[in-house]
This record gives sequence, C-alpha cells and structure tokens, in this order.
Amino acid sequence: MGLKSDYLFKSFFELNNLINDNPLEIYEITKSVLSSLKKAKETDFSVSFVNESASLEFAKQSVENINRETHKEQLLNGIPLAHKALFDRQGWPRDGCCKAYEGRVASKSSKIIERLDWLGAVDCGRLVSVELALGITGKNNFSGTPINPWMADHICGGSSSGSASVVASGLIPASMGTDTGGSVRLPSAACGLVGLKPTTGLLSTDGIFPLSPTLDTPGFLTRSVVDSAVMFFSVACNLDKTSVLSILSYIEKGIAGIQVGVPLNYFFEDIEAEVLAEITKIIELTEDLGASLIDINCPNISSSNDKTLSIIGYESFRLHRMILENCPEKLSSSIRERLVFGSSVLKTDYTELLVDRKEISEEWLNTVFRYVDIVLTPVWPFCTPKIPKNPFKLDKKEQRISKYGARNTRPINFLGFPAIVLPIGLDKNGLPFSIQLVAPPYGEVLLLRTARALERDLDFCTRFFKRN
Repeated sequence: MGLKSDYLFKSFFELNNLINDNPLEIYEITKSVLSSLKKAKETDFSVSFVNESASLEFAKQSVENINRETHKEQLLNGIPLAHKALFDRQGWPRDGCCKAYEGRVASKSSKIIERLDWLGAVDCGRLVSVELALGITGKNNFSGTPINPWMADHICGGSSSGSASVVASGLIPASMGTDTGGSVRLPSAACGLVGLKPTTGLLSTDGIFPLSPTLDTPGFLTRSVVDSAVMFFSVACNLDKTSVLSILSYIEKGIAGIQVGVPLNYFFEDIEAEVLAEITKIIELTEDLGASLIDINCPNISSSNDKTLSIIGYESFRLHRMILENCPEKLSSSIRERLVFGSSVLKTDYTELLVDRKEISEEWLNTVFRYVDIVLTPVWPFCTPKIPKNPFKLDKKEQRISKYGARNTRPINFLGFPAIVLPIGLDKNGLPFSIQLVAPPYGEVLLLRTARALERDLDFCTRFFKRN
C-alpha cells in the first residue's frame, strides 16, 4: 500500500490544518507514510531503516500534545518526517550507510533529533546516504542507490540522496540532510527541491555521523521555500507558529531594492550552454522583479574546490582510517580512493588551509558583500547526468562528475556561508534545473525572501508537485 492521495505532496500548513481539525488524523498519516517508506525501502532504495512501533509511539505523543494543548502552536507537531541516515537516534543504526560499520547502534540521539522530538514531529525512519556521506552522485553499493523520481536512469545527487528521493516522491514534506560540499544542495537540485544549507556552525552537529567536522552542516530538503522556512525557523530559531507566520509575511515582501551579485569569474565558467541559457533567464527575471544586478569579481575562489576536497580528505581519513586499514574490502572503490587521497594531505597543508579559509571568508565580506546582498550562481555545471553504467567502478565519467559536479557548491562550504538552491524549470530531458543563492553569514532570512520571490513567479512547486 502506498501513501494515500489525501496526504501525498502535502505542505506543512496543509498537514497542520488536517491535524488541527482532527488530531487522530496523525495516526492515519503516520501509518500511511510508514507503509510507503517500507515499500520505498524495497523498490527505490531510498530508505535505510524504519521502526514502525517507535514511530507510532511518536504519533501517540503528538496526539497527546494536542489534547493537552501544549503544542497547538507548533507547526511540526504530528508531521511525519524521515531524515538522512547520519542523524542519530538512540538505539537506531549508526553505520553511515557503510558496510564497514554495519551493526553499530547509536548510544544517544542527536541534538537536532531531540529538538524535532520536542517540536512534536513524528520520526518515521532513516534515509539512504552515500557511504560515509562521501560522494555526490548518490551511488551506494551497500545500502542501494536511491532512484531519482523524475527519471530513474539519472542520478539523484548526493550525499543526501535518500532524502531527496523521498521528499521529491511526495511521501514526506521535508527531510534533514547534511551538507559538507553540497550534499543538501546537489540532490535538491537534481530532484527539483529547495535545499537550504544554513551558516556553518549555526546548527549543532552533535550526534550526527561525521565526515568533515570543519565543514559538516545540517540542512533542509523541502518542496517549497515556505516549507524550508518553516523547518528552518522551527528547528534553528525555536519559533512557534505565530512567530513563524510573522516572518513568513516578511519573506513575501519581494526583492525590490535587493542588490544581487552576478559573478564574472569562476561560477559561470565551463558550464553547459543549456544551463547557462536557463540561468540567464532567471537573472533577467530577478531584475524584472525589482532587484538591482551588479557584476562582481569573486576573490580567491578558483582554488576553493580543491581546497575543500583537501579539508574533507584530511579530516575524513583521520576519522575513518581504521576501516581503510583493517577492512578496505568493505568499502566501495570510490570511497577507498577518497580516503586514500585524504591520507596524502599533510598536517602543515591542512593547517594552512584553515588559515586560508578564514582569510578568504573575511575578504568576501569586505569586498563582495560590501556591495551586494545576495550572490546568484549555477548549481550543477551540467544537466543532471545518467547513473554510471558500472556501479562498482569509479570510471572516468564518474570521476568527472565527482570532481566538477560540486565545483559551485564546495566553495560555499569553504567560505562557511549560507546558501539555498531553487528549482527554476526542466531541461530537455525533463529533469529539473536549479539556481543557487548565497548570502553572508546569518543571512538566511534574506535568502528565503529572495528565493520566495522567484518561486512565486516561477510556481515550480505547484506546477510539478501538486499531482493529486
């Protein structure tokens, strides 16, 4: 049995209204979602773990919250969610979707999961990640490679691949993912979702399976900017329904007078003509909506992709070197190669990279964001590619995707700035195109406001996700 059409592709507000009209609806929604997730675990390879009895107990608690009127002002109370497998819940698997860690169990819940529990959200399970969250295609030879709901023979992006697949399939309104080099934004872009990476350090990573502690950032995958705002302001800012509604009215104000920077260097280099043509239309739309366009030069950005890879490499190798040394056969070839690369990064070079990161971030604040409020860039530099033919070998095509596919997202992790990706249309194959908006630290409200103005005009969510 799949998800009932009554619940398919519902937004937070639509589900919240159903629940407030009849709190017992929480049980029906939860049962329906659990049924769909169990099916997706077998057919779409997007789900790694479901605990039906635990989720129904969470649903019971949400109903009691409403009956006691303790959570009537919480937009997430009773809402079914499922998250990337890296988010720990006590007693649930903690294997990083990696065979080398198979059988490990979390000893405590992550701070974010505890926060979602307090908000009354119903935790319905864990979703597949790339092994160790170390990859951007979505491929996982151990847990299975999630299917892109738009086109099954194309990648759904990674490493928050299961989250993107399940949200884009309409089963849940949102999912938490992690973003170290683009792992929320890239799958969001490939699957037509809104992907928000907050300012690095804003949200706790305590209890999240680590890849690169310097860069790891929890983020949100949703189908709309409004749902992204609900998740962000509920989880990151501890705001109730009334406060969230107040901020949502602000992000509806449009972008008249906002200074939008269009990079002259790096971000638009080496991108496919079809991608460039679509993004050019959005740049023109941004101006039509009242924003001021300013050409900008992005300082010291050309080497940031490689620098980000080196930071990830150094830190991931030291976190996971034991499995590389003791059971390398339990790692796929692409993961082994990434960890081996990390072993070659010297501590002196790593220390210098951290200094560079701080200095370049400050330079951006003193130059780029002295003149503009938002920077607009492409996400993927090419149309969403097909899944590589050999799932057990890192061929030349996958090597190119792995290195260059994240060339526009990794620099933002290097800087530590917040960013959001927004779907803008479909390519010639019928797969989503997206743009990326970047703001200075703690500029999430302006990001959401800018993205919402474009979303309102493009109407992507309503046109492509309201299928029932």
